[in-house]
Amino acid sequence: RQGSYPEARDRLDFFDAVVQGLSERAGVEQVGLVSSVPFTWGFGARTTENEDGNLGEAVHQVADRGYFGVLEVPLLQGRVFGVDDGPGSPPVVVVSATLAANLWPGADPLGKRVRAVPFDDQEEPAPWATVIGVVSDVRKGVGGFEGGDLYFAHQQVARYWMNVVVRSRLAQQDLVELMESVAAGLDPSVAVSAVRNVSEAVDTATAPSRFLAGMFTAFALLALGLAVVGLYGVMTYAAKQAQKDVAIRMALGADAVDVRRLFLRDLSMVLSGGLALGVFLALGLSRALEEQLHGIEANDGGTLFATAGVLAVTAALAAWIPVRRAERLEPMAILRNE
Repeated sequence: RQGSYPEARDRLDFFDAVVQGLSERAGVEQVGLVSSVPFTWGFGARTTENEDGNLGEAVHQVADRGYFGVLEVPLLQGRVFGVDDGPGSPPVVVVSATLAANLWPGADPLGKRVRAVPFDDQEEPAPWATVIGVVSDVRKGVGGFEGGDLYFAHQQVARYWMNVVVRSRLAQQDLVELMESVAAGLDPSVAVSAVRNVSEAVDTATAPSRFLAGMFTAFALLALGLAVVGLYGVMTYAAKQAQKDVAIRMALGADAVDVRRLFLRDLSMVLSGGLALGVFLALGLSRALEEQLHGIEANDGGTLFATAGVLAVTAALAAWIPVRRAERLEPMAILRNE
């Protein structure tokens, strides 16, 4: 409760006691603190600047060193927050790789200073904070923000409320009861609320996207199946129509190799033209989907190559089988049927 802990030191002592109390319990592997947990709520981007005047959008968060360990966020440069980064020490921050690249392109961000840009002229300028580490980007939801993260040290901000993140071998209900017990032992008036499993939060957040992805995949496979059936039928019909030409050539002395070469030449011309047109249209139409995709290239070369390969094999089989059958028939029998 905000009124129960008006002093920053009291708030820090309470959260330190919560982390310490949970860390000492059996089944708990790591404990950390963060202002907003990925794939939940509470994220907001804010304009950030460095000393050179470069601006970038970033999600501002407050965390302790344990948070990076619980979520296994890789440390790319420098260090995360330590015991010396307390209320009396100079402000320090940890930045994500994307924010570092946006604010200091091609330069080492360690030791550089950064701060939040005031919302308006009425807001006091934020103090400069020194970058002590660079960590990997953490996705906070489906799609969305690409600007990066700026982490402030929990010990230097002393927020009134924080999220406790725990990596544990305990069942979720047992962990909830443990957290409630630790909090009640420190302050019975403090309630543990909104306890969620991060994996379940990710599943919940991505459920609509996974449903749409499955539906689009089913439609795509259906379209590919219809294309294969249609192409096979057209090519088979065209090859059968050419049986008379095969019979005439064989009656005039052409051998099977000459007939196959002729069909391969005609097939390759039709197939290459069709595939080239299809790829051109696919690349053009894929631009309309770019804004709907996140983390996926609109022009997926692997998918285009695989689809073209399936259609090419289908066309080759559709033309090859009737030709092989025609080779086994007597030319005069084919001509009489015609």
